Amino acid sequence: SPLPTPSSTARITIRINIDPSNNVQNFRFNGSFGLFVLDTDYDADPYSSSRTFTVNPGAYKVEEWVPTGWYVSGYSCGLTGPYGFAAPTNAAAAPAPTAIPPANPKVTINVRATDNVTCVFNNVQYGQIEIRKWNDVNADGLRTGNEPFLSGWKFVLFDSNYYNWGTPLMQGVTDANGRVMFKDVRPGQYMLCEELVSPWRNSRPTSTGVNNQPCYQYLYISAGMKNEAWFGNYKPTTSTVNVVPRVNTAIDQQPIPATDN
Repeated sequence: SPLPTPSSTARITIRINIDPSNNVQNFRFNGSFGLFVLDTDYDADPYSSSRTFTVNPGAYKVEEWVPTGWYVSGYSCGLTGPYGFAAPTNAAAAPAPTAIPPANPKVTINVRATDNVTCVFNNVQYGQIEIRKWNDVNADGLRTGNEPFLSGWKFVLFDSNYYNWGTPLMQGVTDANGRVMFKDVRPGQYMLCEELVSPWRNSRPTSTGVNNQPCYQYLYISAGMKNEAWFGNYKPTTSTVNVVPRVNTAIDQQPIPATDN
């Protein structure tokens, strides 16, 4: 058969947007164009954030294999004009933006001759919360010396959205190292609380929330960041009964590394 001429072909571009934008994670796609990889331009590998295919008119399928620790917040396809997306005049591309995208989103793209279609997949890296729980012997709100970690303490992560205030989302119990890890936390605002056990008192944080329990209120989780939250508790003694803990509610943050680059 004769080779297609430019006036009889179409163009399909697959593009990713990611948050955080400087992450070097690779993103794999499969379907009618075989396996291909996209990522940002922040590393030295040969991949870029988009790939364009010249095709004959017809239907083409593309599926993203979303990597562990990420989710797709939305995706859409549309005819591309000089100023970005233009509404398809003859329903050339689908689907419309999706409210709750599937774990591995798929699109079927129908193109006619001379169509120029762009599909954008918006990928967001989950955040994490690492809880550290210790026996604050001197009740000063800071872990000093050999103050031991505490196991067996329960923590709950609540939705801090105005309409869902106090809705529990995750919970866990500290291990032998006084640690609990909440993974796959979507960026947003939360409240993180412990369940205080009598006769213990809290020295960090000093704020309270649900059921008057010690909480970090208005805890904001950013995409791709691990947040380290410290909880200090002590048993009242004659030396601590009148101690006023320091107000130290800072949350340490550090980037979560890419799992595949």
